[in-house]
Amino acid sequence: KPAQVVQTSMLRAALAEQVGMEAGLAGLSLDLFLTGMLSTIDVLLGRPMAEALAQMPLSVEVRNTLLGKRTRLSTVWQLVLAYERADWPQVKELAQAADLSPGRLPFIYRNAVQWVDRIYKS
Repeated sequence: KPAQVVQTSMLRAALAEQVGMEAGLAGLSLDLFLTGMLSTIDVLLGRPMAEALAQMPLSVEVRNTLLGKRTRLSTVWQLVLAYERADWPQVKELAQAADLSPGRLPFIYRNAVQWVDRIYKS
């Protein structure tokens, strides 16, 4: 289970970073990547998200995004989660809000999956 949870967070991290860059948020790519990487920290630690993040030196944006608050990262983050759930109406809506063509998402997703595969094979 922990390996699968870590893979999920890695995929989310790569996807959030790449979607953010495509959406013109390259300056926030590190925060988006970190949001994805920490998105399962509550599961891994068996603690509520707020408690798991409490002692971590994170930007306000990353912390608030992970706690479900509205930030500059929120649209991209919600798009990543909607894509993961295959919630296509929400994907389309959020992609438009991020000024991103929904048709680009399968390509971006494939690149993220390939990145995770390369990490696990090395």
